[in-house]
Amino acid sequence: MSFVVLDVEALRDFTNNAQVKQETRNQSILSSGTDSAEAAQKQQAETVIAENSRTYTALEGGILCLETDGCESEFTPDTVGNLSESDIKQGTDSSHVAGSQVAEGENIFKIVTSNVWYIAAYIDSDYVLDWEQGDRHTIYLTDPIGQNIEMDVIVETFVPDSKKTYMVLRASKYMIEFMSSRNLSFEIDKVQTGYKISNSSIVENTLIKIPAEYVSNGAVTKQNGTTVSVGEPKGDYAYFPVGYDTLVLHDVILNPDDNSDSYELSEVETRQGVYIMNTGIAQFYTIDLEGSTSNSTHTILDPARNTNLSIYDRVVVDPKNIEADDMLYK
Repeated sequence: MSFVVLDVEALRDFTNNAQVKQETRNQSILSSGTDSAEAAQKQQAETVIAENSRTYTALEGGILCLETDGCESEFTPDTVGNLSESDIKQGTDSSHVAGSQVAEGENIFKIVTSNVWYIAAYIDSDYVLDWEQGDRHTIYLTDPIGQNIEMDVIVETFVPDSKKTYMVLRASKYMIEFMSSRNLSFEIDKVQTGYKISNSSIVENTLIKIPAEYVSNGAVTKQNGTTVSVGEPKGDYAYFPVGYDTLVLHDVILNPDDNSDSYELSEVETRQGVYIMNTGIAQFYTIDLEGSTSNSTHTILDPARNTNLSIYDRVVVDPKNIEADDMLYK
C-alpha cells in the first residue's frame, strides 16, 4: 500500500502563482487558438508535484485514517480488557488531521487493519442485571454526522460490581464511521415512553374470562340481578380474579342488550396485571408486557398494548394483601 506525501513549503510558492499561470494559459489559448499552452501548464504542474513528492509503502494493507490522537498505542485490543474508569474518561477526541501543521516526528495518519473494534464502558449495574459475558446485544448510537445506528455487539468482557459494571463490547460493523473517534455515546435500550409502574405493583392472577359483549360500563349483571364491577374489556374479554364471592366460575351473566341472552362463566386464564384504586376500590387490570422496558425497580409499559390503562390511574404499589373490591384509602 503506497502513500504520496507532499512538501508543503515547495507547493505553497507554486500555489501563490496559480492565478498568474491561469491568466497566462487563458491568454495563450486565446492568441494561439490551440491547447499547446494548456498542455505546457499541465506538464509544469506535474513536474512540480513530482519534484516535491515522496512515495512510501506500508508494511501491511488496511484502511487509511487521516486523523490521530496520540492514544493509538495506549488503547489497544490487548489493554482494553482492564481499563479503569479514569482511563476511559481521559480519552480525548482532539486529533491531528493530515494536512494541518504538525511537529516533526508526529503521526499524521494511521492504518486500520481490521474491521473489528471495541467499546469499553462503565454502566450502572441496574441496567445490565441480565447481561453475561458472551451475550449478543443491540446498542443504539449516533455516528459523527448525526445518523442513528443500531449495532449488534458481543460482550467480550463483563466485570460486575454493586454500582457500576465494566464491560467491553466487540463490534464488527460501522468501523469506518467511527475510526476517527476516540469517545462516543451509546444507549443499551431504545428511548421508551409509556406508563411507568413499580415492579412491585405487578402481580399474577388466575382470572375468569368474560366475553366483552356481556360487559357494560365496566360491569356485568348476574342472573340474580347483582351488578359486579369487572373493568373494561381488553380485546375480546374482560377479566376478573378467581377466588372472590362476588363473581365465581359457573355464575350466569346477562347480555346488557338482551336479557334473554345469558352466558355461564367457564373459562380461566393466568394473566399479569396491577390493582388500580381510582375510586378507592381495588380493581384488577391486566397488563401486556410485550414491548415494555424494565430495570430493577420499574417497568415502562407500551400504551398501545395497554389501552385499558390511563396516565392518571392510581396503581397500588404493594398489592400483596389486596383483593378485588377492597376499600382503599390514601
